[in-house]
Amino acid sequence: MRIGQNPAKYGLPAYSPKEVGVGVLTHIPSLDGYFKDLLDVLTLQIASLHRNTGVSFDLCVFDNGSAPEVRTRLQSLQEQGWITWLVLSRENMGKTGAMNWMLMAMPNEWLVFADGDVLFRPGWWEETQRIFQAFPEAAMVSAQPAFFDVLRRKSQDQFTQQDQYEVVYQVLEEAVREEYARGLGRAVKELPYLEKPLQILRAKGTAAVLGATHMQFTTRKAFVRELFPLPSSFALNRDEDRVLHQRVEERGWLQLSTLRNYVLHMGNRIDRNLLEEVEAMGLQQILSPPQRSRIAIEGKGLKHREALRFLVMLSRFPGVDALARRLYNFLYSYFALRNK
Repeated sequence: MRIGQNPAKYGLPAYSPKEVGVGVLTHIPSLDGYFKDLLDVLTLQIASLHRNTGVSFDLCVFDNGSAPEVRTRLQSLQEQGWITWLVLSRENMGKTGAMNWMLMAMPNEWLVFADGDVLFRPGWWEETQRIFQAFPEAAMVSAQPAFFDVLRRKSQDQFTQQDQYEVVYQVLEEAVREEYARGLGRAVKELPYLEKPLQILRAKGTAAVLGATHMQFTTRKAFVRELFPLPSSFALNRDEDRVLHQRVEERGWLQLSTLRNYVLHMGNRIDRNLLEEVEAMGLQQILSPPQRSRIAIEGKGLKHREALRFLVMLSRFPGVDALARRLYNFLYSYFALRNK
């Protein structure tokens, strides 16, 4: 039975969403092996958003079937006020499946998507908005150069023929390319596409790379209504990732990115370069992330380095690298199923 009246009936106001909403997707099924540092990485990402986003925003984190320790940490951050909306999925909905949930549900006018290993640097929001203002046809803007065209260099060609844009071809600064490659655990010389000139559009005194990335981008709610939902049959799938870019192009909209790395792909390890940047920003003082990564970086001994060098040497023999990758994928699948 009910006793009395619910106070909400007497005009209790509902939450009024911010104009900007940021959606972060994470999947950390364990804290071992490949995933060892990823909880620290995610915590630093959330700290960087709060430190370096120049406007007030709502933060939505979609946890895509992570380990209990990860869910506990996220719940703690939400209780402390760092996360507005927290979605805890027992199952892995896949990247595009989780994007569908987040971006279609979030009520904000401006929507930002990011994988759970992206560091946000000062100026990322301001530079993103500057590009939107200079290019009204833009539907997606990434705060890192789009070096790799997921549509195989077929995208956006019609825009290079339009008179309102000045088009130049430019190889970006070496430091920008090196940092991008480091985020992938590679050297520039291993990624030939980093040496190729990019198509740069100029308008209203603003320059932008032609192309965007699905690792991190900003869009508007009006575009999301037309572009989503995306197909979502796999946990990760390049063909499904391409669909978003294809739909933007089919509608005659621009997808652009900055000429500098205003966001950084941290990857799954906190290296010395990242640690120095994090300390310079004061991120560890914001959310007090665990110090385990610092210990892991500075405590690696000689035997550990020798073992790694030996494994690298073995990988150069024909067939060994492919065998190791198959073994890694098998073990990843095994532990992902075991932790369910």
